[in-house]
Amino acid sequence: MTQAVSTTLATAGHTVVVSGTTVTIGLAALIAVPVPSLRSLGLAGLLVPLVSMASGLTLQPALLSLLTGPGRRGIRRPSGRPSYLDRVARLTVRRPLGCAGAALGVLVAALVPLGWLMFALEHPRPG
Repeated sequence: MTQAVSTTLATAGHTVVVSGTTVTIGLAALIAVPVPSLRSLGLAGLLVPLVSMASGLTLQPALLSLLTGPGRRGIRRPSGRPSYLDRVARLTVRRPLGCAGAALGVLVAALVPLGWLMFALEHPRPG
């Protein structure tokens, strides 16, 4: 298990740091903009990649070491039956295209309200 965690940190950890740093630098550029709302957005947005990097480098390996052990195959209940998440994971591996289609359907359904979205190009003038 220690080998798996160290390999994960060596490969995925490097990717997490590089991509998180890239996003952080991009959001830090908003701090230089003289518009107060964009500056605030940049400061608030800096927290997201920093927290994501921290949790990806510390919390994820810790959870991996807790949830997987020698000889463990998925999380099972005391009754020996597989858990709900274990069944969902097995279904996803068994039928990847069907699950991808279902996920795409959910995303398209979430986009339906955008059909009624109207953008205002002009600001209303007082008076």
